[in-house]
Amino acid sequence: MLICACEFMFWFAPVAYATSDVAVTQQDRVGAMAFYEGSLQLGATDIAMRIQGQRQLLEYSANAAREQLREEFEAQNAHANSARKGGVSLLGGLMIAGGALLMSAGRGSGLAAARDRSGGGDAASHQRNGGEKRAKKASLRDTARSVDVAATAVGAGAVVAGAAVFAVGARRGLGASTLRAVSSVTRSFSTKPMAPAAEAVQRSSSSSSSAAGKNKLDTSAAEHARYELVPPESAARVAPQRDAPKGEALRALDDAALVELIRAGSLPPHSLEAVLGDNLRAVRVRRESLGVGAALEQLPFEHYDYEQVVGACAENVLGYVPVPVGVAGPVLMDGRMVHIPMATTEGCLIASTHRGCKAITESGGATSVLLRDGMTRAPAVRLPSAARAGAMVHWLQQAENIATLRAAFESTTRFGKLLDVKPHIAGRTVYVRFLASTGDAMGMNMISKGVEKALDALQEAFDDAEIMALSGNVCTDKKPSAINWVNGRGKSVVAECVITKDVVRRVLKTTVDDLVELNVSKNLVGSAVAGSVGGFNAHASNIVTAVYLATGQDPAQNVESSNCITLMERDGEDLRVSVTMPSIECATVGGGTQLKPQAAALKLMNCQGASQDEPGSNARAFARSVAVATLAGELSLMSALASGALVKSHMALNRKASK
Repeated sequence: MLICACEFMFWFAPVAYATSDVAVTQQDRVGAMAFYEGSLQLGATDIAMRIQGQRQLLEYSANAAREQLREEFEAQNAHANSARKGGVSLLGGLMIAGGALLMSAGRGSGLAAARDRSGGGDAASHQRNGGEKRAKKASLRDTARSVDVAATAVGAGAVVAGAAVFAVGARRGLGASTLRAVSSVTRSFSTKPMAPAAEAVQRSSSSSSSAAGKNKLDTSAAEHARYELVPPESAARVAPQRDAPKGEALRALDDAALVELIRAGSLPPHSLEAVLGDNLRAVRVRRESLGVGAALEQLPFEHYDYEQVVGACAENVLGYVPVPVGVAGPVLMDGRMVHIPMATTEGCLIASTHRGCKAITESGGATSVLLRDGMTRAPAVRLPSAARAGAMVHWLQQAENIATLRAAFESTTRFGKLLDVKPHIAGRTVYVRFLASTGDAMGMNMISKGVEKALDALQEAFDDAEIMALSGNVCTDKKPSAINWVNGRGKSVVAECVITKDVVRRVLKTTVDDLVELNVSKNLVGSAVAGSVGGFNAHASNIVTAVYLATGQDPAQNVESSNCITLMERDGEDLRVSVTMPSIECATVGGGTQLKPQAAALKLMNCQGASQDEPGSNARAFARSVAVATLAGELSLMSALASGALVKSHMALNRKASK
């Protein structure tokens, strides 16, 4: 029976060991898949929802693990079969060893019987009267000798049989090494295939338990890098970072497939317009890829011409924001009637400006004067020492050297003309402020390109000069600055009119004296107390920004374009009022002015596009209109303040209850 038990154990041990390891591995996979299925229902509470979701990773790992399981399990079955055959040789050796053990046991029993016989003689001498016990011992010794003979015979037979079995196994070329190989394979198989998925389960379990306590996902970068749960409707069912198709193959994909590629990081969303060749579809797919559902429902994107937007006005476009556009006027200025389009969400602003336009027109109109027209750019140039910086300043003050820079500058443009170069020094750094006319364009790109070329010529004269930055903030662009207020930038305009006493009383609902006194107290003294630079006005920025939004100007340039000083004084019984605006930066061509709605607003003002007769005249006319519109806005607001009607008018036009 011992031999049979050993035979069963060693015959089936390879199969049992391998099967147990396979069962453990399958349990790991079942757990991973259960977690994956659960993640389908979890979703995420974080509205930002990073696109590299954990659900994608788990699915990818599980699919790969299933395939690897199938292949390796088949390979293991082959190993197990070999191990089963190898067990023949091992069994033969075991039978030989067992037989030897039985023969040794029989030998030991015989020796024990001999000792009993010798010990029994001594006992007999002490127990002369125990004849009955001696008879029992004799009987036991006879039985032991019989067992010795039987065990020796069986052991010898097992040795012979084992030798035969071992010989059969050896002839088949199989041995115990096969069993060791099977054990090694099964041990490695139980740990290797599911390592990625197991790691994913471990990481995501800790992340999701933390999220449950906070009702939101943990936002640490390490946890969200690859293992974040995302809602089912926005999870990509693709392997992370898979290669995207190209050309026609990419365009042939449906929107859902494109969204998956974006979320997998294989398709940059900013490139959709270029790769798809369909701007509207690009916007639609980009919106879907965000996975924010109803959040964008109220942001329109259809029925819009994106052709003029791409590569000119905006990137990663999701749609457009409709802003209400109204019109003030027309206002009589420089002998012509001009409508003032305004885009704003501030109630009462357009109505107030319209009232000012009415007062100007009924009083005979406004006149405007253009003082300067030139865009600036001031690079920062560093020299080895203050002495060398001073030498550059002197060099830049020579007419022949300015001519050299002008030739280099104007070689880059047909419309740009270099008007002046003025150096400013701070230590060993020189800020070279270039001033150039730029036609009907606002001109930042034009002047920047020309300045780069002029700097090449400057470095030929000063080879130790280092260009620190193309813009050194002495320009100054989109920031408050005294240099723009004093020296101007863009168009410098003054607009003026005389409002009759009757119009002041009838239209503006106030008096001339009240307006003059209020202007001094508010716009002059009040602004001085505040330390204002260029802010000696009531609300010039309101009008400038509204007109800029409607006409496609750069809205950030309202900062310097709103520099304004408003003056009011008595002219007999009437009111003389003026606005001086030294830095109106504007254009009628390029940028947002080419968008159809904004171009329509410029056309309403009779200054859209580039002038074919006199380059730059359309942009100058626009700047004049901005100044006159600002004049109208100043008149109306100051009158409302003087009469105490400001709050009342805003309550009527700017406080409608929302539904």
